[in-house]
Amino acid sequence: MTDLNFACTKIPFDQIVRCGFGITKTDFLLLEALMTHDNRPVQELADAVGKERSTVQKSISRLLEKGIIERRQKNLGRGGYIFVYHIHDKADLKERIGENFRNWSERFAKELDGW
Repeated sequence: MTDLNFACTKIPFDQIVRCGFGITKTDFLLLEALMTHDNRPVQELADAVGKERSTVQKSISRLLEKGIIERRQKNLGRGGYIFVYHIHDKADLKERIGENFRNWSERFAKELDGW
């Protein structure tokens, strides 16, 4: 993960994204896992990030609520189905992250002007 140097402080990239979306570390870990391996069920995601299934389900709920990920039903060949999760739109997500940062930068510039 990249740290961004700002004056005398390094700001981890994940912290900027988490702050911009109001998500937890676990939420971000899930987001990273889904960026590289889309359409995964809960247990695979839990295994990928090393968290309990119930913890992952809570993070999934937050990410669904924020419109960052979506849930799809995958029908099983032997009958039944499972739910899999994927990032809503990767390009849109990246744009939203950039927009959050640009908005912060504009607010900072206004504060600086008024100083």
